[in-house]
Amino acid sequence: MIIPESKYRQIIACLPILCVDIVIEVNGLYLLVKRNNAPKKGRWWVPGGRIHKGESAVSAVKRKAMEETGLSIHHVKPLGYYEGVFRNSSFDKTHGGYHAISIVFACKASLKGISLDDQSSGWKLDSLPGDFKIRYFIEGKQICQRSKKR
Repeated sequence: MIIPESKYRQIIACLPILCVDIVIEVNGLYLLVKRNNAPKKGRWWVPGGRIHKGESAVSAVKRKAMEETGLSIHHVKPLGYYEGVFRNSSFDKTHGGYHAISIVFACKASLKGISLDDQSSGWKLDSLPGDFKIRYFIEGKQICQRSKKR
């Protein structure tokens, strides 16, 4: 179900949006795309986007990777999450902020046949952006393991 844009503007004015961010590693570097849309317009960032209702997070990762880069990914594993509140989005610049919570996934891919959609104007392999602050799940896993030992 596609939400009409006017209704979606109301939703993002009131609620955080659940997304996925995709960390595609190739030989120790990461695939970054130059964003055409807010938030992060004009910046190098990882591919990703919203999770649809009824869609699993892993399915969203595979869909967004294919839509945005044309890549078929494999070895998909959850890393952690990234949370951001942005002044604007591509939908509305007046509501006072866009709150996104992204589940961050690591995966592998061959870059053969990379094909960007209209959300990006270029791609490169580089280190992750400095403000892409992943809160790793492994910390919680370590806490659980310590609790079991007691």
